[in-house]
Amino acid sequence: MKFKESSYYVRSGIASLLQKVSIVIFGFGSFFLLVRVLTKEEMGTWSLFFTIITILETSKAGLVKNALIKYINSEPQSEHSKIETASLSINSLFSLLAGFIIFLSADFLGELWNIPSLATMLCYYIIALIILIPFSHFEYIQQANSSFSGILASYLVRQGFFFASVVILTFWFDGYTLLHYLVLLQAVGIGFGSVVGYAHARKFLAKKITYSVLWVKKLWGYGKFVLATNISSLIFRSTDQIMIASYISTAAVALYNVSIRITNLLDIPSTVAAEVIFPKSVKMINEDKSSGKYLYERSVGIIMALLLPASIIILLFPESILHIIAGSGYVEAAGILQVTILYGLFLPFLKQFGTLMDASGYPNINFKVIFTLAVTNVIANYVFIKLFGLLGAAYGTLFTYLVSYLISQTVLYKKLGVNALKIFMDIFVSYKDIYRIIRSKRIL
Repeated sequence: MKFKESSYYVRSGIASLLQKVSIVIFGFGSFFLLVRVLTKEEMGTWSLFFTIITILETSKAGLVKNALIKYINSEPQSEHSKIETASLSINSLFSLLAGFIIFLSADFLGELWNIPSLATMLCYYIIALIILIPFSHFEYIQQANSSFSGILASYLVRQGFFFASVVILTFWFDGYTLLHYLVLLQAVGIGFGSVVGYAHARKFLAKKITYSVLWVKKLWGYGKFVLATNISSLIFRSTDQIMIASYISTAAVALYNVSIRITNLLDIPSTVAAEVIFPKSVKMINEDKSSGKYLYERSVGIIMALLLPASIIILLFPESILHIIAGSGYVEAAGILQVTILYGLFLPFLKQFGTLMDASGYPNINFKVIFTLAVTNVIANYVFIKLFGLLGAAYGTLFTYLVSYLISQTVLYKKLGVNALKIFMDIFVSYKDIYRIIRSKRIL
């Protein structure tokens, strides 16, 4: 690998990692305060709200972002104005349609889970959804041009503002438990982040608006598979919490969500790798199909090397981790945390599978796999929750991740010749590389 290209991965990886870490730090900070001042019912409501808005925001990213990145990196400069305009058009239309659906369904969802405040929160979120149009467009444009520092800055402002607001409301004002206040503060943070995002993205923005129906169709044709995949993936990853709310209680959602939040910390390396690798992998795979095999095996091996030590610590001391993060009231979720950590180890295999399938021009295969897993997870969660209660949700999801590993590795072997054994060998190679780096710096 050339020094310039290696430098790109290092710089981009650091910027993307810092962005994810900032989201985690500010998100954890907000969670750390809220979990101590809100009741379990209120925390459960906040968790369900986040599940719903995550489905919306991730769905839009799936429809718009990957298509924009793919065509910006594979089409001549003369087409970029049309591509950007088409992308913004789809982005805006999706957001407006999602807002309309939220408005129509908010009361129904509140009644479904017997949470009247959820309807108010969702209606307030429509404001944030509209402001997210420019915020997300500037983010996608920067990522398409392999520029990550501006994305980092805009997320620092967005998440930092919300965290600061939670601190102020918690310590200086009464009434912070009105959850729709928090939703409005999210919208304001997104607005400030959009301003920062524009400052960094404007050098990449097209100088004129060039609308092309052909490019709208092209971006939609590519993005619809990623959209369907993301929706299936979100159903896959949200089924447990939704079923817990439906069959057990909102308070039980709070207990389960604490474990999920800790497990999601392990997903950061996978997310960073996916965002950094995707723009370059499109170009590399176009030039050499065999590079996809190397990218998958090496990236998953490195990620697993990073995850294993932390996973072992959490598996051995779940009560202590929960006590530190959420307080004594959530220690009873220790068994759930141990199971969610186990299925968290399958995340790198599945996430990098999706990245490689999209980059290799197989978004339809990725959709079929994730859709199959979503259906499997619904059935598995229903059966295991009925059998084991709250812990059954974790068992059901673990079962689905085992299935996901078997399916994804079979597809990768047939399509690209990926060797699962090579991945596990790369884990030990990664530890050797880390040791050599430490020795070369004379730390040991």
